[in-house]
Amino acid sequence: MNKDIFPIGAILLQGNDLPKNDRWLPCDGQNLSKAEYAELFDIIGNRYGEDKQKGTFRIPDYRGEFLRGAKAGTNLETLGPGLFEDCSTKKPNGTSFSANIPHLPTSDKGTHGVTKGDNIGYNDNTKTIEQNTCTKGGDKETRPINVYVNYYIKART
Repeated sequence: MNKDIFPIGAILLQGNDLPKNDRWLPCDGQNLSKAEYAELFDIIGNRYGEDKQKGTFRIPDYRGEFLRGAKAGTNLETLGPGLFEDCSTKKPNGTSFSANIPHLPTSDKGTHGVTKGDNIGYNDNTKTIEQNTCTKGGDKETRPINVYVNYYIKART
């Protein structure tokens, strides 16, 4: 008994490349004919874009994207299924932080100054530093540890 358990419009995460076929298509934003893929169009419509002159609609482009569960009755502020949200990085709370600076030079001549903050004394390398700005380092994006997968959409039975 051969049952097709995935409905049209289902998204599949795959750890490898599927053989090319017209049932499972890569989520790469390609345009499809509304007539040829009528069942899929009935489900996702123009949510991801369309070309009215050509009679096509666009499937999702999830390349390089992290997917997030939709609100679905929670108290989270999220967008609806299929909608994109821009990236953001939460601003740190507070105006100061405590840091251990083990490589700070020490001497018997007194303290060493820190711009816009408290002085850091010799033989003591843990102090509160206030209102400093990070000007170097970091990455071009904020991302969790991740594994790459391919996203496919069920286009036909």
